[in-house]
Amino acid sequence: MRPLAIATAFALLALSATAPAVAQQYYKWKDANGVTHYTKTPPPAGTEAERLAVQAAPATPAAAPATEAPAQGDGMTAEASQKRGAACEAARNNLTTLQQNPFVTIDKDGDGTGELLTPEEHNAQLAIAREQVRTLCPAAPAPGG
Repeated sequence: MRPLAIATAFALLALSATAPAVAQQYYKWKDANGVTHYTKTPPPAGTEAERLAVQAAPATPAAAPATEAPAQGDGMTAEASQKRGAACEAARNNLTTLQQNPFVTIDKDGDGTGELLTPEEHNAQLAIAREQVRTLCPAAPAPGG
């Protein structure tokens, strides 16, 4: 299911726009079932892993270029706000797909072919999608306000 992967990428991009400008160490590795993992902790001993250094964008609007003014009162630039909006839309689409379709496929092993999610995997992806919507999408305005 490509939209979920895209939403995750947008989520990471959006979150990096609000994180401090510090390189963080991550590990990319595959388990015995061929599932790719991204973790802050090293994989189990004997597992081949790729080290990833992720440089987050500055969190303060003062570090943004002078040509970009905050789009809203939240200090986000217009570009960051637009990216977050796109990530929110992708997250909502993923959530809707997971809620309406119990038979979802995802490329679990990286071979380009989607495999049907088990009920447990479907529930886990549903929880991830809900969290992405909660994190990326602004709360609806209060009625009458």
